[in-house]
Amino acid sequence: MVLSKYFVFLHFPKSGGSFVRKILNLSAPKSWELSSPGKHLDYVHCPDTHKSLPVFGFVRNPYDWYVSWYIFSKHVYPHDFFNNVSDDGNLDFKSTIMNVVDVDYNKYFGIDYIKLYGRPVGAYTSYIHSMFGEDLDKIKFGKFENLREDFLNILSDIAEPPLFMRFLTNYYPRVNKGKRTHYSDYYDPELREIVAEKESEVLDRFAYSFESSVENK
Repeated sequence: MVLSKYFVFLHFPKSGGSFVRKILNLSAPKSWELSSPGKHLDYVHCPDTHKSLPVFGFVRNPYDWYVSWYIFSKHVYPHDFFNNVSDDGNLDFKSTIMNVVDVDYNKYFGIDYIKLYGRPVGAYTSYIHSMFGEDLDKIKFGKFENLREDFLNILSDIAEPPLFMRFLTNYYPRVNKGKRTHYSDYYDPELREIVAEKESEVLDRFAYSFESSVENK
């Protein structure tokens, strides 16, 4: 989470947040009064002094997000949840993600997804709501796939970014870029359909599909 006198930025994991934080820290004017109470804090931790401000964050194609999450969890940060669903990293991508989407997130995050959607949902949808709250219409969302342009467009609607910030956003190298093949290489038809069903509402909301980025492979 990044706080300023003009906005609240929520850093949804594996969706370009490290780049956004880097640009803000390097180029935001002192008058913006930036502070960061924690990296991946969700909106419920936003202080009362900032709750009336615009909130923005970034999302990512869930198919791509699952691959990024799996590789990061396996090779960089093998946390307890990943170890539980992957047999301590011994399961392959498909087996791990099939376990991930089968978790009862209605209990895990303390949000009633049955009430929201009428059925259980996958990890990505549940995590989105855990980070940004039940009412996603209140959030200004950009897309990881269009990170630089969306970041500047969102900021321009809130607090005009200075010229140096625009320059850095356009030319600063990508942050935390991993080495892997395109996400489509990790899916077979069965897993594609499982993710499509579990994440259908979020896929529709943000106009994502399995094929939406395959042309850039």
